[in-house]
Amino acid sequence: MSTSTGGNGASSTGGVRALRLLLLVLYVGIALPGALVTPVPRMLLLAPLVGAFAAVVAGLVNPGFPAQPRARRAVLGAFAGAALTVPFSSGVGLLGPSGAWLVIGMILLAATVVGSWIAECDSAPLPLSDPRRVAALRDFVSVLPTEALVREWRATGTPLQVATDPQERAALVRVRGIILDELVRRDPAAMARWLEDGGPADPGTDVRRQRGPAG
Repeated sequence: MSTSTGGNGASSTGGVRALRLLLLVLYVGIALPGALVTPVPRMLLLAPLVGAFAAVVAGLVNPGFPAQPRARRAVLGAFAGAALTVPFSSGVGLLGPSGAWLVIGMILLAATVVGSWIAECDSAPLPLSDPRRVAALRDFVSVLPTEALVREWRATGTPLQVATDPQERAALVRVRGIILDELVRRDPAAMARWLEDGGPADPGTDVRRQRGPAG
């Protein structure tokens, strides 16, 4: 059953990607000829202004911006997509009456893609360095089982070693600092032994028996 579920999820993701690509091709395909007939002042002034406004909004609503590369790509995409609305409107005019029906179809496609994206965001776990995850850990660290803290410590080890973004590394360091402070509070003696051993990668061997308030 799990294999079937995984296959359905993969096919659903592939279908959404195909719709997204189709929408992108239609959007850019209409905007390009529209750019040829759009007055130069609108292209040079209005299009960047609309794009900048969309980029600012995207940056404000995305808590990972500017630290996370994915958030930066989202902001860049918002700028490009909004800026293209100016030549796109001109391109729709070139299509005549059929342009209205094409726009309706694209709106339906966009609604499907956005709905799938929202569902994907709701079900996907937050990245380890996401500010919301760091804040949640800080708020609930005192009631989490020690085993959960050790798992989080292990999960942040490799990302910290390979991270190149300074802000992402700083977020991961904050996560490990929160975990380390709580482990020291729960079992000072065990953590002292761990530090005497040079702070090996996994403190779980010494503190696993200390389950904490929620254990």
